Amino acid sequence: MPAEAAPAQEQQTQQPATQAAPPAPANNSAPANWVEGIQNEEIRGWAMNKGFHQKSPADALESYRNLEKTFGADRAGRTVVLPSNWEDQTEVGQFYEKLGRPKTSNDYGFKVEGGDEGFVKWAKDTFFEAGLPARQADLIVNKYQEFQKAQIEGYNQIQQTKFDGDVKALKAEWGAAFEANAKIVDSAAVKLGVTAQQLEGLKTVMGPAAAMKFLHNIGSRVGEDTFVEGGNKQGFGPLTPAQAKDKLNAMAADGEFMKALTMQNHPKHEWAVAEKSKLVQMMVAGGNV
Repeated sequence: MPAEAAPAQEQQTQQPATQAAPPAPANNSAPANWVEGIQNEEIRGWAMNKGFHQKSPADALESYRNLEKTFGADRAGRTVVLPSNWEDQTEVGQFYEKLGRPKTSNDYGFKVEGGDEGFVKWAKDTFFEAGLPARQADLIVNKYQEFQKAQIEGYNQIQQTKFDGDVKALKAEWGAAFEANAKIVDSAAVKLGVTAQQLEGLKTVMGPAAAMKFLHNIGSRVGEDTFVEGGNKQGFGPLTPAQAKDKLNAMAADGEFMKALTMQNHPKHEWAVAEKSKLVQMMVAGGNV
């Protein structure tokens, strides 16, 4: 009998020990439909509509946390919502005011150089209708004025360059006679009742050369070209290079003058040499030798 009991005892020894039951998981999940425990009926209904009854309170807190990141206290009063109906002027107006548009178009504070009241009113009304904030309106007006100023300065520079080139060409054309002819122009303008401002306007419209030639032609017809600066014993005042060349050619065709010029013992030899020299200088002054 003892021999038979031994295997049974061995079999009992080899049986695995009974394992301990695993610990119960922590109860982090929400109770079934925890939203029903909310006393406030309105909030409870809202939570149900949002589907929080199918989620845990932790999910609700996470949702609120994300909302606070977007519309937190530091952004209070600075958030905007797009109008639901762009045809609703009241709603759209409130949206524009949130962006910084003034209450009325007259509340824009920008000014325009030169006092163009018509443009200022148009700009204010247009900016207001477009919902433009005051800061952007100021920026646009200032940038426009800078652009306009640069355009005007550029145009004036081009016109001044043309003006200077025109005068330079006229000086070359008139040569030594330029100052005398300019006096004729001024005198003719006075006799015609043309003011200095009107004369400058005429030069701007016609170009200085054309305007001065026009008035010089009038002055010459009324005898203004008889003026000679300081008098002249040789009988003619300053001439243009072309006039000097014509006169020199005419004198070269004059036999008596050529005798006086070429014969050193001629009584008018010195006079003829001086006349020729004077005419040549007038031609050189205009670059026409």
